[in-house]
Amino acid sequence: MSLVKTSIENLKVNPFELIGRDWFLITSGTSVSEYNTMTASWGSMGIMWGKPVFTCGIRHNRYTFEFSEKND
Repeated sequence: MSLVKTSIENLKVNPFELIGRDWFLITSGTSVSEYNTMTASWGSMGIMWGKPVFTCGIRHNRYTFEFSEKND
């Protein structure tokens, strides 16, 4: 399976339903060998300086945190 880049403006979703009642995956690392994925159900969506943004917090003691710190 490969990732497909999608413009957020094209999504027809309810963020409160997706974030609060469903869940999503946070993945960070390299695409080759060093990566980790975690399940999450918290975050926020909005507009910041005219751009769509999504934010989520990752506790520093989660294994995924070290990958998010080392990679874009």
